[in-house]
Amino acid sequence: MHPTPIELRQFANSGPDARTQDAEVSRHLAACPLCREYVELIAEWNRGSNSISAPSPSARVVAEDVFAGAVDAANRVVPHIIELIPLAFQSEPAPVLLAADGQTPDRPGDGLEHAATLYAADPEMVLRVMRDRRTGEELLHLIGTDPDLTSNVLIHIVEPSMDFMTDGQGVAHLGPHHLQNPESLHWQVRLPEAVFALSPLQYNPEQPGARRGFELEADADNRIRVELESRTEGIMLHLTLLRIGGSESLQRARLVITQGASRSQTVETKGPAPCTVTGLSATEPIGIRVFAE
Repeated sequence: MHPTPIELRQFANSGPDARTQDAEVSRHLAACPLCREYVELIAEWNRGSNSISAPSPSARVVAEDVFAGAVDAANRVVPHIIELIPLAFQSEPAPVLLAADGQTPDRPGDGLEHAATLYAADPEMVLRVMRDRRTGEELLHLIGTDPDLTSNVLIHIVEPSMDFMTDGQGVAHLGPHHLQNPESLHWQVRLPEAVFALSPLQYNPEQPGARRGFELEADADNRIRVELESRTEGIMLHLTLLRIGGSESLQRARLVITQGASRSQTVETKGPAPCTVTGLSATEPIGIRVFAE
C-alpha cells in the first residue's frame, strides 16, 4: 500500500530529522520508485519556487489520481498502448525582488533539469523529460511500480511521429532530437504484443556452426521460430515471426532481445523474413519482446 499523497507531501516538505523519524515512509520510498519520484518532484518544485507555497489544488487532484493506491496487476488487463498526460505543479506568482533584497542565485551549470513530466494513473507510471544543462541533450526516464511496463518498452510521440526505446532502467536517450514544448506533445507508452523467454542454453564452443531449430510459443496468439547457431564468440539467433497477436501476416515488427538488466539489442524484421541477433551468452536467459508496427 502506498502512502497517501498528503503523507508524501509532508515527507517531502519535512526536514532531515523528521524524515529520519518517519521510518515507515522511508522504507516504502526505498522500495517504490513511483512514490520516490513523486517526493523528488515535490522537493525540486519547492527548491525552485521563490515563495513558500503548497502545490495548486489541480496538482493535488492529479496526485490523488496517480497515488491513490497500487492495483494488483494480476487482476487487470494492461492495454498495449498507454496514454500519458502532463503533470504540472504550479506555484504562486514569484515576488518581485528589489536590489536591496538581493538576487536569485544562478541555476547550476551542470546536471539535469526537468523539461516536462507526464503520467498515467492506471497502470501507474511517470515519464520525465530531462535535459542536460551543459550539453542540451535530452533523455526520457519512465518509472513505475512494475518494471515490465517501463523497461524495454516503446515511448511514442504521435505528432511528429517519433519512437524511443527504453533500456533496462527505463531510460531512453533522444540523440539529435530536441523537443520544443514537450508537455504539449501527445505521448504514449507502447508495450510489446508478445514476450518470449529462452532458458540458459547448452553451448559447446568446441563445435562452432552447430545449429538447431524449434518453435517457441508464448500463448495461442503468439508463436515464433528460433534457430540457434553456435559461434566461438557466442550464440547467434535467427528469429522468424510465425504468429503475433493472432496474425500470421505481420508486415513489419521491431524486436528487443535482452539478457540481464542492462544488455539489449533492437532489430527489425519485415514480413516472413527472419532476423539475426549475434553475440548472445549461452549462460543467461534470453528475452524476446516483439513490437508490431
